[in-house]
Amino acid sequence: MDDKFLYRNRPPVRPGFGENLYAHLAGMAPKNKTLTKQPLTFALKLMHASIVVFLLIVTFSEPVRAEVWNLIQRIAGFEIIDSAPDFNSPNAEIYSFTPQPLPSAITGLPFTFSMPAYVPENFVFSNDVAIAHSKLWVSMNWIGAGGKINLLVQQDWEITIPAGVDSTKEIKINGQPAILIQGRWDENRKWDNTTKNLQLYWRKDGIIYSLSSGAVSEDELIKMAESIE
Repeated sequence: MDDKFLYRNRPPVRPGFGENLYAHLAGMAPKNKTLTKQPLTFALKLMHASIVVFLLIVTFSEPVRAEVWNLIQRIAGFEIIDSAPDFNSPNAEIYSFTPQPLPSAITGLPFTFSMPAYVPENFVFSNDVAIAHSKLWVSMNWIGAGGKINLLVQQDWEITIPAGVDSTKEIKINGQPAILIQGRWDENRKWDNTTKNLQLYWRKDGIIYSLSSGAVSEDELIKMAESIE
């Protein structure tokens, strides 16, 4: 007995077998569709639930909201984050400095900077200049009857400024992009843009300059900044 014998003696296919087989297979198709549809429906429900949880977290969590919406915001080349700094955090940076007169403060400084040629009326320079022990920044003040004006000069590196993003605007200082911020963080770590506190940041010759005051107008602070050439 060989394959030819089996082939010649195989029983004939009954009439309609092909049509019945096709109909049977076609009738099973809807069941298969249902089986493949269930995992897809579950995946959609899971995705919908994840979106709802994400929106709840973003809506009610200030740190997460700040990270999601505002951490990436760049204005005039500076990163702005709408989240109050936590000075009690173990990760908070502590800067040590020693107040001293300006001539000795800038001795051995690894960078040079310019001083303002214009200072608002009735403000007097204070010789208690603060310089970081790392010599990465210098801070100085002009004292007036209504408060002070602070100038902070630091080597140019990527810094993140904690501020209310809605209280910022981009301006120009001697043709260079600058960011002007109005407001401050209150004792509850909420941004208060009703105060007169102003901060002005810009870059010049590889140096970051920052003027801040709650005692002068926006025009006066910009005029002082533009006198630094």
